Amino acid sequence: MKQQEIHLLLVEDDEAHVALIRHAFQSEKRPIRFSVAKDLLEARSLIAASSPDIAIIDYRLPDGSGLEIFSENGRDASFPIIIMTSHGDEALAVKSMRSGAFDYIKKSEESFRNMPHICETALREWAHFLKEKAAERAVRESEARFRKIFQHSNDAIFLVDAVRNEIVDANPVACEMLQYAREELLSKCSGGIIVKAGL
Repeated sequence: MKQQEIHLLLVEDDEAHVALIRHAFQSEKRPIRFSVAKDLLEARSLIAASSPDIAIIDYRLPDGSGLEIFSENGRDASFPIIIMTSHGDEALAVKSMRSGAFDYIKKSEESFRNMPHICETALREWAHFLKEKAAERAVRESEARFRKIFQHSNDAIFLVDAVRNEIVDANPVACEMLQYAREELLSKCSGGIIVKAGL
């Protein structure tokens, strides 16, 4: 089965480093489409034209810091971003990750050779992250739909904790039916006492 092509954006103004990273991907079986930008301006243009699957961005660029990419895309970027630098330290690594970088690496011949593995790991973890994010969004949307039904239903709805055998919430119609304010009703239902309709 043919593997899907990866669109990799490399933002690096050092041509020797570009060549080393390109060379590292030559033996990869998975097809790679490179887009190369030498500065932030060109990178922004390439991202707008065709969002990459992953980006490797140098921290120091002719027109600013690679972290400025996050000021436009924020932490909700649609692709993982790896920040790389020649003269990094722990503080810069922390700053990069807090800004939204998926990974942070220090430039070296070894890190350039390992770039295909670094990218593959990032893409795999990114796919997992997106699945979790989608699941969390689905839960929030489901909760919002339930809350809307709960609040605006014409029927009385009680939420009961089956373990404690008590009402933990009641919608406005239920409160009106029992002639209690919500807080008063819930206080009367603590300790395993359930108020029954019609009593």
